[in-house]
Amino acid sequence: MARNVASLVSPPPVKRIERTPLTPEQCGAFLRSAQEHRLASLFIVATATGLRQSELLALQWTDVNFDEDTLRIERSLQRYGRSYHLDGLKTERSRRTIAIPAPVVDALGRRSAAQKADRLTAGSLWIGSDWNLVFATEVGGPLSGVSVTHAFQSALARAGLPIVRFHDARHGTASYLLAAGVDMRTVMEILGHSDIATTANLYSHVLHQLKRSAADRIGEMLFRPVATAVAT
Repeated sequence: MARNVASLVSPPPVKRIERTPLTPEQCGAFLRSAQEHRLASLFIVATATGLRQSELLALQWTDVNFDEDTLRIERSLQRYGRSYHLDGLKTERSRRTIAIPAPVVDALGRRSAAQKADRLTAGSLWIGSDWNLVFATEVGGPLSGVSVTHAFQSALARAGLPIVRFHDARHGTASYLLAAGVDMRTVMEILGHSDIATTANLYSHVLHQLKRSAADRIGEMLFRPVATAVAT
């Protein structure tokens, strides 16, 4: 063809679907309710770090630095050709090292102990040596993303909380960080976004709330004393 006829057509606008993650209070209630769940440590790491599910399920023990309390994110777990694969991440920004808080370090320590027990129980069926995954099946193999999502949503239902997507835990983490006053660039680096515009566009609703709060605070700071003086 002499020219691209598709260029004559105006594409429809992309409608962004607003997601409502759990509030910090709901997230805390969820983690307390699920503390005896087999995947409790996974839920803690997911909600505290905002890792993509594929990144979370690809974590290996060599990525965990217990001395410096950090996680190294280098790969993602993908399923194709009827088998699981540990693939590299798509962009340099996605490959990152993030600091983790003490409760997450403790959760990973408990996970390590539980996995050692799994290995003893599995005996000759253990395949974990080939994978070295942090979050794995009872025999050390990769976890199904679909199964993890179902377990997450079932745990939410048992806690009497709204049912959200597993990916909404990532949105929740970003919202909590921004609401806590963490700067946009740091949030971008934690989430592994390729540029800061992606972070700003995804969390514009949170930024609007923060701007409103900032406006209220400066109004309180500058004008309340004046109002008080006039009243006096």
